[in-house]
Amino acid sequence: MKKLVLALTLFSFFLISTYSFAQENSSSDSAQTSVDYILPYPGLLPDSPFYFLRATRDRVISFLITEPLKKAEFDLLQADKMLSAGIYLGDKKKYELAVTSISKGENYFESAIAQAVQARKEGKPVGDIAAQLYNSARKHQEVLKELETKTSGSLRASFVEEEKRAAVFEKKAKLILSQK
Repeated sequence: MKKLVLALTLFSFFLISTYSFAQENSSSDSAQTSVDYILPYPGLLPDSPFYFLRATRDRVISFLITEPLKKAEFDLLQADKMLSAGIYLGDKKKYELAVTSISKGENYFESAIAQAVQARKEGKPVGDIAAQLYNSARKHQEVLKELETKTSGSLRASFVEEEKRAAVFEKKAKLILSQK
Protein backbone atom coordinates (compact mmCIF):
# COMPACT_ATOMS: atom_id res chain seq x y z
CA MET A 1 0.00 0.00 0.00
CA LYS A 2 2.83 2.40 0.86
CA LYS A 3 4.45 1.69 -2.50
CA LEU A 4 1.21 2.48 -4.31
CA VAL A 5 0.82 5.80 -2.47
CA LEU A 6 4.45 6.66 -3.17
CA ALA A 7 4.08 5.77 -6.85
CA LEU A 8 0.90 7.84 -7.19
CA THR A 9 2.54 10.78 -5.42
CA LEU A 10 5.58 10.63 -7.71
CA PHE A 11 3.38 10.23 -10.77
CA SER A 12 1.25 13.24 -9.84
CA PHE A 13 4.37 15.27 -9.10
CA PHE A 14 5.80 14.56 -12.57
CA LEU A 15 2.42 15.13 -14.18
CA ILE A 16 2.01 18.54 -12.53
CA SER A 17 5.61 19.59 -13.12
CA THR A 18 5.30 19.19 -16.90
CA TYR A 19 2.74 21.97 -17.20
CA SER A 20 3.66 25.60 -17.50
CA PHE A 21 1.41 28.29 -16.15
CA ALA A 22 2.84 31.27 -18.00
CA GLN A 23 0.50 34.06 -18.94
CA GLU A 24 0.21 34.69 -22.64
CA ASN A 25 0.44 38.28 -23.80
CA SER A 26 -2.53 38.79 -26.10
CA SER A 27 -2.13 42.51 -26.61
CA SER A 28 -1.57 43.35 -30.25
CA ASP A 29 -0.04 46.75 -29.49
CA SER A 30 3.35 45.30 -28.57
CA ALA A 31 4.98 46.29 -31.83
CA GLN A 32 8.48 45.52 -30.63
CA THR A 33 9.19 41.87 -29.99
CA SER A 34 12.02 40.62 -27.88
CA VAL A 35 14.88 38.75 -29.50
CA ASP A 36 14.65 35.06 -28.63
CA TYR A 37 18.13 34.72 -27.20
CA ILE A 38 18.88 33.92 -23.57
CA LEU A 39 21.83 35.64 -21.97
CA PRO A 40 23.87 33.60 -19.50
CA TYR A 41 24.12 34.44 -15.82
CA PRO A 42 27.19 36.68 -15.44
CA GLY A 43 28.56 35.17 -12.22
CA LEU A 44 30.80 37.56 -10.33
CA LEU A 45 30.19 41.16 -11.26
CA PRO A 46 32.99 43.69 -11.83
CA ASP A 47 32.03 45.47 -8.60
CA SER A 48 32.99 42.37 -6.57
CA PRO A 49 36.33 42.38 -4.73
CA PHE A 50 36.94 38.86 -6.09
CA TYR A 51 36.29 39.76 -9.72
CA PHE A 52 40.01 39.77 -10.50
CA LEU A 53 40.00 35.99 -9.90
CA ARG A 54 37.32 35.47 -12.53
CA ALA A 55 39.09 37.78 -14.98
CA THR A 56 42.38 35.93 -14.48
CA ARG A 57 40.69 32.55 -14.94
CA ASP A 58 39.01 33.74 -18.15
CA ARG A 59 42.27 35.06 -19.58
CA VAL A 60 44.03 31.76 -18.86
CA ILE A 61 41.24 29.75 -20.46
CA SER A 62 41.19 32.04 -23.48
CA PHE A 63 44.95 31.66 -23.87
CA LEU A 64 44.69 27.86 -23.76
CA ILE A 65 42.01 27.60 -26.45
CA THR A 66 43.73 27.35 -29.83
CA GLU A 67 41.00 25.99 -32.12
CA PRO A 68 39.19 28.94 -33.81
CA LEU A 69 35.68 27.51 -33.56
CA LYS A 70 36.02 26.77 -29.83
CA LYS A 71 37.62 30.18 -29.31
CA ALA A 72 34.69 31.84 -31.11
CA GLU A 73 32.24 30.01 -28.85
CA PHE A 74 34.20 31.01 -25.75
CA ASP A 75 34.49 34.65 -26.84
CA LEU A 76 30.76 34.81 -27.60
CA LEU A 77 30.01 33.39 -24.15
CA GLN A 78 32.25 36.03 -22.57
CA ALA A 79 30.59 38.79 -24.61
CA ASP A 80 27.16 37.63 -23.50
CA LYS A 81 28.27 37.36 -19.86
CA MET A 82 29.66 40.90 -19.95
CA LEU A 83 26.40 42.20 -21.43
CA SER A 84 24.48 40.36 -18.74
CA ALA A 85 26.80 41.88 -16.13
CA GLY A 86 26.03 45.29 -17.63
CA ILE A 87 22.32 44.66 -17.11
CA TYR A 88 22.86 43.74 -13.46
CA LEU A 89 25.10 46.76 -12.93
CA GLY A 90 22.49 48.98 -14.58
CA ASP A 91 19.91 47.63 -12.17
CA LYS A 92 22.25 48.71 -9.37
CA LYS A 93 22.51 52.17 -10.99
CA LYS A 94 26.24 51.65 -11.63
CA TYR A 95 25.98 52.79 -15.24
CA GLU A 96 29.64 53.80 -15.69
CA LEU A 97 30.80 50.34 -14.69
CA ALA A 98 28.06 48.87 -16.89
CA VAL A 99 29.38 50.79 -19.91
CA THR A 100 32.93 49.58 -19.22
CA SER A 101 31.79 45.97 -18.84
CA ILE A 102 29.68 46.05 -21.98
CA SER A 103 32.50 47.64 -23.96
CA LYS A 104 34.83 44.83 -22.89
CA GLY A 105 32.13 42.37 -23.88
CA GLU A 106 31.87 43.93 -27.31
CA ASN A 107 35.63 43.45 -27.67
CA TYR A 108 35.07 39.75 -26.99
CA PHE A 109 32.29 39.80 -29.58
CA GLU A 110 34.63 41.28 -32.17
CA SER A 111 37.13 38.52 -31.41
CA ALA A 112 34.40 35.87 -31.73
CA ILE A 113 33.56 37.10 -35.22
CA ALA A 114 37.23 37.10 -36.22
CA GLN A 115 37.61 33.54 -34.90
CA ALA A 116 34.50 32.41 -36.82
CA VAL A 117 35.93 33.89 -40.01
CA GLN A 118 39.22 32.09 -39.34
CA ALA A 119 37.38 28.80 -38.76
CA ARG A 120 35.53 29.25 -42.04
CA LYS A 121 38.86 29.86 -43.83
CA GLU A 122 40.08 26.58 -42.35
CA GLY A 123 37.07 24.83 -43.89
CA LYS A 124 35.20 24.19 -40.66
CA PRO A 125 31.40 24.39 -40.51
CA VAL A 126 30.47 27.73 -38.98
CA GLY A 127 26.69 27.78 -39.53
CA ASP A 128 25.81 27.20 -35.88
CA ILE A 129 28.21 29.75 -34.42
CA ALA A 130 27.27 32.28 -37.12
CA ALA A 131 23.59 31.91 -36.21
CA GLN A 132 24.45 32.35 -32.53
CA LEU A 133 26.53 35.43 -33.34
CA TYR A 134 23.69 36.91 -35.37
CA ASN A 135 21.05 36.33 -32.67
CA SER A 136 23.40 37.51 -29.94
CA ALA A 137 24.18 40.73 -31.83
CA ARG A 138 20.47 41.43 -32.12
CA LYS A 139 20.02 40.78 -28.39
CA HIS A 140 22.97 43.09 -27.60
CA GLN A 141 21.28 45.88 -29.57
CA GLU A 142 17.98 45.29 -27.78
CA VAL A 143 19.59 45.45 -24.33
CA LEU A 144 21.65 48.50 -25.22
CA LYS A 145 18.55 50.35 -26.45
CA GLU A 146 16.90 49.60 -23.14
CA LEU A 147 19.91 50.87 -21.19
CA GLU A 148 19.94 54.04 -23.32
CA THR A 149 16.46 54.89 -22.10
CA LYS A 150 17.62 54.70 -18.47
CA THR A 151 20.55 57.10 -18.87
CA SER A 152 21.34 60.53 -20.25
CA GLY A 153 24.31 62.61 -21.37
CA SER A 154 27.67 60.96 -21.95
CA LEU A 155 26.50 57.64 -20.51
CA ARG A 156 23.69 57.48 -23.02
CA ALA A 157 26.13 58.37 -25.82
CA SER A 158 28.35 55.49 -24.71
CA PHE A 159 25.45 53.04 -24.88
CA VAL A 160 24.55 54.40 -28.33
CA GLU A 161 28.12 53.79 -29.53
CA GLU A 162 28.06 50.23 -28.22
CA GLU A 163 24.72 49.69 -29.92
CA LYS A 164 26.24 50.84 -33.21
CA ARG A 165 29.10 48.34 -32.71
CA ALA A 166 26.55 45.58 -32.12
CA ALA A 167 24.75 46.57 -35.34
CA VAL A 168 28.04 46.18 -37.24
CA PHE A 169 28.54 42.78 -35.59
CA GLU A 170 25.05 41.76 -36.70
CA LYS A 171 25.91 42.59 -40.30
CA LYS A 172 29.20 40.68 -40.11
CA ALA A 173 27.49 37.66 -38.56
CA LYS A 174 24.82 37.74 -41.26
CA LEU A 175 27.56 37.79 -43.88
CA ILE A 176 29.27 34.78 -42.28
CA LEU A 177 25.92 33.02 -42.09
CA SER A 178 25.20 33.62 -45.76
CA GLN A 179 28.63 32.25 -46.79
CA LYS A 180 28.37 28.97 -44.87
